[in-house]
Amino acid sequence: MEKENKQLRKQCDEMKVKLLEMEKKISEGDLGKEECLNLIDAKMKEVKQEHQEVQKSFREIMKKQEEENKVITQNVGEVTPLQQKDVPLPHSHQVEAALESDAAVQDLIQRVTQEVGEQVTVLKYGTNCMKVLCGERDLPAIVSLTSTNSAAPAKLVVTKLEKVPLVGHGAGRRGSLAEPITVQQAISRVKTHLGLPHLRVALAHGSTLDTQVNSVAVCAGSGVSVLRGASADLWLTGEMSHHEVLDATHGGSTVILVDHSNSERGFLKELQPTLHQLFEEKVNVLISQKDRDPLQII
Repeated sequence: MEKENKQLRKQCDEMKVKLLEMEKKISEGDLGKEECLNLIDAKMKEVKQEHQEVQKSFREIMKKQEEENKVITQNVGEVTPLQQKDVPLPHSHQVEAALESDAAVQDLIQRVTQEVGEQVTVLKYGTNCMKVLCGERDLPAIVSLTSTNSAAPAKLVVTKLEKVPLVGHGAGRRGSLAEPITVQQAISRVKTHLGLPHLRVALAHGSTLDTQVNSVAVCAGSGVSVLRGASADLWLTGEMSHHEVLDATHGGSTVILVDHSNSERGFLKELQPTLHQLFEEKVNVLISQKDRDPLQII
């Protein structure tokens, strides 16, 4: 497609040159106005025809891509969202303390504010009670300050905070297959879909390339925080650490890693025709031929 567009741009440039030449000849009296207009009209028809051929070629490419996508997705059964398990929060912990007096609470609040600073949020509530919201890094200091207070706390409770999950939402997906495929077939389909000559595979403990896959968990990018805990025969993501891969394979999941941006770039093929339709085919939406993941397998 890029080749056709380069050709079209080249023809437009040639047209500009010819127009300048004609303008020069007209000014010098070497070419009649009517003759010039006829030449321009003929050239414009030629360019228009070339443009229509490029558009036709583009539509054929999109149709072929849609057919390939149907082959990949027609075997997908039920799909459910997967959410990130360890989303970082501004405050990951809450320290709740009850002291013997209001003066002791005020003193502790002052010490925490002075020694830990703006990274924490201190709240006073009830009678002789306080809460401190802090990150994991500041947690030991908060507990130490509370425990070494002049008056030992009557109650000291540390709670880890979690985000409330959004039901039915998530960056990942877990899908069951209507008919099982082998690990080798899964690898081939991923290569075809993403246009990759190579990818990395870690077989689940006791599995081979002929082992059947009935379920797949997928997340683009670095997806282990989403995939962790997902019960699936196959995990597909961009990148994972050494120990994360070992944890997955010993848990019974084969892992396919395609590198970070490769796992995201495949969506461009889906986005391209959508944008093309959105712009009513008045704008050519191109997928870069040079964009690639910085990591290459050689």
